[in-house]
Amino acid sequence: MGAWGWGPLENDTASDLMLDLAEVSSGQVHQIVTGLVEGASGFIDASRGEALVAFAYWITEGEDAASVSTIMRQKLSGLLDRVLDEEESELAQLWLVADKDEYREWVGSVRQLQGKLK
Repeated sequence: MGAWGWGPLENDTASDLMLDLAEVSSGQVHQIVTGLVEGASGFIDASRGEALVAFAYWITEGEDAASVSTIMRQKLSGLLDRVLDEEESELAQLWLVADKDEYREWVGSVRQLQGKLK
């Protein structure tokens, strides 16, 4: 059974990403980030949305956060706007049909991460 919660790390995709980031060099982190951010064109599926939120958490709370450029932080913040938009994100759609209180908690947690990215 998979993990599912409104926190930025409360899903299987986020857990996997955190494990990957812990095992790679800073150069590889840049490759992972670039792939994640640059690959988010068009409709954002749930897994990519979860990964984007988890990566935002990692940037704002992680030890290697300084290795992520200001430009990449800005791109990620913009992508989080899209992750929250049900027209552009499967994850937002899933949260909307789930529990409304948890949806509001999820939106609040993503907005908090956005604030820390700036």
